[in-house]
Amino acid sequence: MTAHERVYKLVLDMNRPKSREDYPLDPWALKLPYTDIVRVPYSEVSDDLARLGYEGPMTEDGLATYFSGRYYIVWRDDVTGDLLLDVLEHEFAHCACGHVTRGRYKPFTAIDDIEADMFAMEMKADPEALLAFGVRDAEEISTLARVSIETAKGVAQRIVALERQWDAEVERRKSYALVGIAVALVCLLAVLSVAYQAILADKAAAEWRKAQPSVSYIVEKLSEKGERHGEEASPSGDDVGREPQEVAQA
Repeated sequence: MTAHERVYKLVLDMNRPKSREDYPLDPWALKLPYTDIVRVPYSEVSDDLARLGYEGPMTEDGLATYFSGRYYIVWRDDVTGDLLLDVLEHEFAHCACGHVTRGRYKPFTAIDDIEADMFAMEMKADPEALLAFGVRDAEEISTLARVSIETAKGVAQRIVALERQWDAEVERRKSYALVGIAVALVCLLAVLSVAYQAILADKAAAEWRKAQPSVSYIVEKLSEKGERHGEEASPSGDDVGREPQEVAQA
C-alpha cells in the first residue's frame, strides 16, 4: 500500500459514519489527519488567493488551496443550498486525494476532478458502512447518502457483491475452525491413549511386584536351605568314634 493509499484509507476511516443517524454526512464536519480545514466564501480570502496567483473574480463554484499551514475550501459567494454541500464535499475530496499544491494556486485537471468525485461518493455512500447498518435498498441508499437514484443502484449492486464476499469469508473461516477442532480432538485422543497405556503399565508393574516374594521371605528360605545343607554335611554319631579303616570297611 502506497503512502497516498494509506492517507486515502485514513481519511475514509476518520469520516466513516458510526450509525444510521450519522447519514447524510455533514460536509462541514469532514476532517483531514494532521491538518485543519478552513471553509470560507471567496469574498473573505480574495486577497490571499490573489497573492497565491489566483486571478479573480471567481467564476467556478468552488476551489481548494493551501496557505498559512491550513487547507482552504472556498466557494463563490452566491453558491448556497445543496450546491454548496456538493462543493464542500468535492473540494474536501481534492484535499484528501493530494491534488492541492502548496505555495501557489494551481487549477485541478479533469483527472483530478474524476478522482475527487469518486472519493466523495465513497465517503457519502460507503458500501461497507451501509451493509454494516443493514442498508441494501437503492431508494434508502439514495435518501440516506444524498445521492441520485442511479448512483444508489450502483452502490446497491456493490453491497450485494460485498455481502457475498463476506458470506464466503465466513464459510471459509468456519471450515478452518472445523479443521482446527478435528485436529485438536485427534491430538486429545492421542494424549488420552498414551495416558491410558501408562496407567495400564503402572498397574501391571504393581501387580508383578505384588506377586514377587519379599526380601525377608527370600532371606528366610535361604537360611532354612543353608541349615538343611549343614545338617546333611555333618558326620553322624556312629561314625565319630570309628577308626578310619573301620569306617572304610563299613
